[in-house]
Amino acid sequence: GKAIIAERYTYLPYIGLSFIVGMMLDDLLSKKKLFRVAGIVMGGVLILLSLYFIRSTCERTRVWNNDITLWTDAIDKYPDVRLNFLYEKRGKTFVHNQQFEEAVEDYQTVVKNDPRDENAYANIGWICGQFLNQPDKALEYLGTGYKVNPENIFILKGLGIAHGMKGHIPQAL
Repeated sequence: GKAIIAERYTYLPYIGLSFIVGMMLDDLLSKKKLFRVAGIVMGGVLILLSLYFIRSTCERTRVWNNDITLWTDAIDKYPDVRLNFLYEKRGKTFVHNQQFEEAVEDYQTVVKNDPRDENAYANIGWICGQFLNQPDKALEYLGTGYKVNPENIFILKGLGIAHGMKGHIPQAL
């Protein structure tokens, strides 16, 4: 789910876990010969794991040239999984970079994966209305989003703007 992005919050708790493992390793190394061998093996395993994670981190930094390459790589790695938040993040980045057609494609993928995602409809409508000057297409998507949730403030605002662009002032109001 979306919580995987918040993995950065796990680093601080790992200090406690690392302290416990370090104390166990220290205890094993200070005991008899048999336990000392087990401690050396455990230390070797920890060093190998650390090297593996260092290598993995270096590989990921090669991919992360910018947000688009990062999200595209994640989408390419998990093509069979409907991780809509990856498309949402990349779509938001496309909008930020003024690549509006690409953003619409990503949000359309979200809608295809989850036809009840009201925010994807709102985003497509907003992009079509604000940036692509396509009020008819904006009204189509915003209307569908309105059917999903008629109380979504972003959909209501988008409908007002799109109707205003078409000169339908009573509906816009």
